[in-house]
Amino acid sequence: MKIEHKQFNRNKEQIISCLHFASKTKYYMKLFQENEIIINKINTYEEFKKIPITNKMDYLENKLDFIREGMLNEKQYDNLTKDFSNYAEKDEILKLSSLNILITSGSTGIPLEVIRSDTDIFNNYRELNIYRRKHKNIIDLSNHVWVLPESIVARKYVFNSEEPIFQYTKYGYIACIDCLNPETYSNFIDFCEINKITAIISWPSFLEGLCDYISDFSKMKETVECINYFEVNSEYLSNYQREKIEKEIGTKILNVYSGNESNFIGVSINDDLFHLLDKNVFLELIPNANGRYETVITNLNSPDSSLIRYNLGDLAEWIDSNSRFKEKDGYPFLFKLVGCRENDHLLSKKNEKYEFNIVNDLIHFFQNKNQIFFGRYKVIQLTYENFIFKFSNTLTIAYSEELKTYLEENLKKILGYDVYFVVKKVGKWTNVPFKEKYRCFECQIKI
Repeated sequence: MKIEHKQFNRNKEQIISCLHFASKTKYYMKLFQENEIIINKINTYEEFKKIPITNKMDYLENKLDFIREGMLNEKQYDNLTKDFSNYAEKDEILKLSSLNILITSGSTGIPLEVIRSDTDIFNNYRELNIYRRKHKNIIDLSNHVWVLPESIVARKYVFNSEEPIFQYTKYGYIACIDCLNPETYSNFIDFCEINKITAIISWPSFLEGLCDYISDFSKMKETVECINYFEVNSEYLSNYQREKIEKEIGTKILNVYSGNESNFIGVSINDDLFHLLDKNVFLELIPNANGRYETVITNLNSPDSSLIRYNLGDLAEWIDSNSRFKEKDGYPFLFKLVGCRENDHLLSKKNEKYEFNIVNDLIHFFQNKNQIFFGRYKVIQLTYENFIFKFSNTLTIAYSEELKTYLEENLKKILGYDVYFVVKKVGKWTNVPFKEKYRCFECQIKI
């Protein structure tokens, strides 16, 4: 029996329940009606598969219609379709209905604004916390710092603040860091020592750079040794990185796989294999036109913001349960991410590494401001100062020039020197092999 069938049979009641919640949203109400989906007649996985797959473009064009009807009144709905100078203004509207806005990285070429409720986010974390307690004996993460790759421009737009590190929620600290250099890491270590941080959650490249930095500084190492929990997400973690980081910090790290639009999907503690959080997500691996299996998820704990058979677009494969990797503490399904994207870092004149998000964020903000969509895009860094922006959708010359100016002005604020962009439209992305996940940022500087 296929793993999808086993999952469906194991969690059938929860899956059917989430379909009923989905039918209370405009998007899925219409989808079910048009495809004659009768929820109470779904008894098998084969019947469940008759529900059409939802993709990122569907979400992009209908994001407010994925919210359960009644959560937003007509005035809120209309206001959320207007232009905003920053996300703090949207937050003010959404928090009246206990809703939150999240932004995906755009690493697939389609950045998204995702709206989820406080209740859905709480339910999502509940399943991850159960795993954390079982495998890392973590009871309380109240004094943690969550590191995000946010530039000064993004911090201003998203948080309405330019501070690189600040307390954002009652649960812990947010650290907004984009440049991975000695000064950044020194300031971060000082922050952890002053605030007696006991847990760090970040993306793998940041933690790998932190380990490189502290290896030569005994005082720094003592501070990190007081931190008893490390977790990574948002980026592929190689076995090489895991071994390197764990050797330096002296403890196992937890690797979490998810997306901002998705519940937490899988967790890994020893290798590159993930235990599926099957009470959180129903995961299907669906073959694409090239025979590669893409991740399609159904959120099981999100009654206010449903996603049913949503294509995340990552490539993965199931791990045979008859292998040496057996069921562990109620997590019977194992999978592995394959062909993962590895977007390059942006390099500055000082050869400092910046996360590719500093460009992706700007592109997303520009699209949001002008209510346009570039389609699939790619940014190529030719030299420290020169970049090419390629996009696929039709765009007027006026927007091309405006985008060029917008990118040049805002990257100068981040990098501290002038940069130059060429903006050009391409026909088809013939140079992107489907066996790999799409990479939206490429640095061609040789050092």
